Amino acid sequence: MKTLQYRKNLPKLVTLISMGLATVPAESFKHKQSSLIPNAQHSLTSPISNQLVAIPIGDATERMCKLAELLSNDLNNLKKEWEKYHHSFISQRAYKYINKNIKDIDSSLVDIKAILASYSNSDVPKKESILLFGRSLAVYRSILTEVISFIEQTQQPLKTTNKKPNVTDADMRKLIQAEHIKLGLNKPKFDSN
Repeated sequence: MKTLQYRKNLPKLVTLISMGLATVPAESFKHKQSSLIPNAQHSLTSPISNQLVAIPIGDATERMCKLAELLSNDLNNLKKEWEKYHHSFISQRAYKYINKNIKDIDSSLVDIKAILASYSNSDVPKKESILLFGRSLAVYRSILTEVISFIEQTQQPLKTTNKKPNVTDADMRKLIQAEHIKLGLNKPKFDSN
């Protein structure tokens, strides 16, 4: 098994698949169980490294499915922890790495689609194994997208304000009454305090 160091030195995915190989993160060989809570940063970003390993496509499919399952479990645990403590465990750096990984997977999925289109219909077993690998990548990408969504939902938006609106109670009441009239509702009455 050869460890391929940097993405720029990787053989094209087309070449690897034609040899019956596919790449998976080297870190996927270390993952045995979910470990998000003690070290959330490592768990969510560890598959996002420059080290990839080329292995038979069937094994790669299995490994990517396992990574997706582990990441899903980690995300569920992270959500539970966030509900308890309302503390974000993910840094902006990890957020950027996850987004980069999604883009890399997107380009791999485009390559896989092109590869599938280039095979004849008589080569069904090979097409099926490539399709299964593509699906495993798509599932993994989907979970990474859920992670990104969770991060965005738990972070304070970049543009917020503490400024109060410059509207009086009378102005607000007029606005509400006008909206009711536009909607064809009865004009609301307000209690005077």
